[in-house]
Amino acid sequence: MAERVLVGDRAGSIEMLRWALERGVPHVLIADAIADGVRTAARVASLSSTNPGSWPAP
Repeated sequence: MAERVLVGDRAGSIEMLRWALERGVPHVLIADAIADGVRTAARVASLSSTNPGSWPAP
Protein backbone atom coordinates (compact mmCIF):
# COMPACT_ATOMS: atom_id res chain seq x y z
CA MET A 1 0.00 0.00 0.00
CA ALA A 2 2.84 2.41 0.79
CA GLU A 3 4.05 2.30 -2.80
CA ARG A 4 0.62 3.28 -4.09
CA VAL A 5 0.45 6.17 -1.63
CA LEU A 6 3.88 7.42 -2.66
CA VAL A 7 3.14 7.36 -6.39
CA GLY A 8 -0.19 9.14 -5.86
CA ASP A 9 -2.49 6.23 -6.77
CA ARG A 10 -5.39 7.45 -4.65
CA ALA A 11 -7.91 4.81 -5.75
CA GLY A 12 -5.42 1.97 -5.38
CA SER A 13 -4.33 3.24 -1.96
CA ILE A 14 -7.90 3.38 -0.69
CA GLU A 15 -8.65 -0.07 -2.08
CA MET A 16 -5.62 -1.58 -0.35
CA LEU A 17 -6.40 0.29 2.89
CA ARG A 18 -9.96 -1.09 2.91
CA TRP A 19 -8.61 -4.60 2.23
CA ALA A 20 -6.15 -4.33 5.12
CA LEU A 21 -8.72 -2.94 7.55
CA GLU A 22 -11.29 -5.62 6.62
CA ARG A 23 -8.71 -8.28 7.46
CA GLY A 24 -7.89 -6.74 10.81
CA VAL A 25 -4.45 -5.31 10.10
CA PRO A 26 -3.65 -3.00 13.04
CA HIS A 27 -3.67 0.72 12.20
CA VAL A 28 -0.18 1.11 13.60
CA LEU A 29 1.22 -1.37 11.05
CA ILE A 30 -0.43 0.49 8.20
CA ALA A 31 0.96 3.83 9.41
CA ASP A 32 4.40 2.28 9.91
CA ALA A 33 4.44 0.89 6.37
CA ILE A 34 3.60 4.30 4.90
CA ALA A 35 6.17 6.06 7.11
CA ASP A 36 8.83 3.53 6.11
CA GLY A 37 8.07 4.13 2.45
CA VAL A 38 8.39 7.89 2.90
CA ARG A 39 11.70 7.49 4.76
CA THR A 40 13.05 5.22 2.04
CA ALA A 41 11.99 7.62 -0.71
CA ALA A 42 13.65 10.49 1.15
CA ARG A 43 16.90 8.53 1.47
CA VAL A 44 16.93 7.64 -2.20
CA ALA A 45 16.14 11.21 -3.18
CA SER A 46 18.97 12.54 -1.06
CA LEU A 47 21.44 10.17 -2.71
CA SER A 48 20.39 10.87 -6.27
CA SER A 49 20.05 14.65 -6.24
CA THR A 50 22.13 17.57 -5.04
CA ASN A 51 19.07 19.84 -5.16
CA PRO A 52 16.22 18.53 -2.95
CA GLY A 53 13.74 20.76 -4.77
CA SER A 54 14.41 18.95 -8.05
CA TRP A 55 13.01 15.58 -6.93
CA PRO A 56 11.28 13.83 -8.59
CA ALA A 57 13.18 14.48 -11.76
CA PRO A 58 11.03 15.43 -14.77
